[in-house]
Amino acid sequence: ETSLGNMEETLEVLAPKENEEFNRSVGGRYGGVGMLLEEQKKGAGTSIVVARVFPNTPAEEGGVQEGDRLVRVDTMPATDVKIDLVSDALRGVPGTRVNVVFARAGVNEPVKLQFKRAVVHVPAVPYATMVGDRIGYIPLQTFNENTAEEVEEAASKLVADGARGIVLDLRDNGGGIVDQALAVSSLFLKEGQSIVSVRSRNAQDEVARATSDQLIAQPPLDVLTDGGTASASEIVAGALQDHDRALVVGTTRFGKGLVQSLFPLDG
Repeated sequence: ETSLGNMEETLEVLAPKENEEFNRSVGGRYGGVGMLLEEQKKGAGTSIVVARVFPNTPAEEGGVQEGDRLVRVDTMPATDVKIDLVSDALRGVPGTRVNVVFARAGVNEPVKLQFKRAVVHVPAVPYATMVGDRIGYIPLQTFNENTAEEVEEAASKLVADGARGIVLDLRDNGGGIVDQALAVSSLFLKEGQSIVSVRSRNAQDEVARATSDQLIAQPPLDVLTDGGTASASEIVAGALQDHDRALVVGTTRFGKGLVQSLFPLDG
């Protein structure tokens, strides 16, 4: 059985803003325009640029391109400011509008766009493709509420397209919802096989086992890991390795041994 080790009893209280960020990351949805932003430092200054444009979002429909640099969000300058402030200004209630000015390489004039905010679905699997000699490649970025469904859909399509093996890329996947890790593991294991055991100080060990929700086809599987592979990702990699279902390739994983539960507090 794969074990997460000993769980320490700790308590962390999330402030309202932190709780909102947490719910957004694990929920996989938020109200906004659909851009992943990153900071780029140039000399003494800082720019906020578009790292990715999520599919089927106002940003994609408006023609935003990766590499676009944000100049202004409504009346707020977007240069030499914290990225959190820019993200907060872009997010909002679906249906409301936000004006954004971009600077684009090769374009002399500023690009001025108005977006109508929508519910944005953050993909756990941004794409799936065939590489080499009919090898399916699935990059899995996080374990949010959509993860198992997206992995199943991607793997099934790759197999239908003729993939004779699949690479599941868990590099830099810091984890997320444990139930989704169990569901992803179940896709590739046999019903009843152990996935993870959680050991508590004052309670019986809990052992999670694979459900009956397996992929119809079961191609050979490789899993890629690195130092950023943590938590829920380690559950998947460890379970598939322990049952000889997958070959794990890469560098030493993060090594997280904790499980958290969330309890809402009034006020």
